[in-house]
Amino acid sequence: MKMKIKVPTQIEDITLGEYQEFVSIIKDEKDETKLQLNILKTFCNIDGNNLRLEDVNKLSKIITSLFTDKYELTKTFKLDGVEFGFVPNLDEMTLGEYIDLDSYMLDIEDLHRAMAVLYRPIIKKRKSWLSNKEEQYKIESYMGSDKWADKMKETSVDIALGVQFFFSNLRIELLKNIVLYLEENQEVKDLIVQHNLEQNGDGIIQFMPLLRETLGL
Repeated sequence: MKMKIKVPTQIEDITLGEYQEFVSIIKDEKDETKLQLNILKTFCNIDGNNLRLEDVNKLSKIITSLFTDKYELTKTFKLDGVEFGFVPNLDEMTLGEYIDLDSYMLDIEDLHRAMAVLYRPIIKKRKSWLSNKEEQYKIESYMGSDKWADKMKETSVDIALGVQFFFSNLRIELLKNIVLYLEENQEVKDLIVQHNLEQNGDGIIQFMPLLRETLGL
């Protein structure tokens, strides 16, 4: 009797929740075979022990290849009939939103919560006067990540990976600006040095040469 296996062939077939479950299972796993079996268990819902080794290798490679691309930021998406929009203006985010986002973005296990900070239901839409094709929108006010966090686990993982890639680039740009600003403002730099020395360390100033090399400045 042949076994029918549902294999995700595009990243949109995998949810953020499935991806988080997989990461939590394999983060400390070093055995290659066990990794492959967990891939099949999480994304195909099958016991790979019942398959030929050749098939296990082939299927796991198909699935892992889906995570090799760099995904772009998705501005809007629909989930169960609700259209969600990315925060239209990051500069207008509240302090509470920033604090929540900063604490959630660093850990894959909390990525659904970061998504709930950044994406909320669109409550108003209108055409932009700049272009007939562009649309401006207003999203629901932020009332904490709990409201939509669990729902965000159902989004396709490419949306979450796009957010991660966007913010990693943003963080690099912020670091570049900090380094350049400090080098051009000696008075501020001296104040930071003094503060860090009082805290028994040199902080960012100590690592500025390394930062310059890493950031290509």
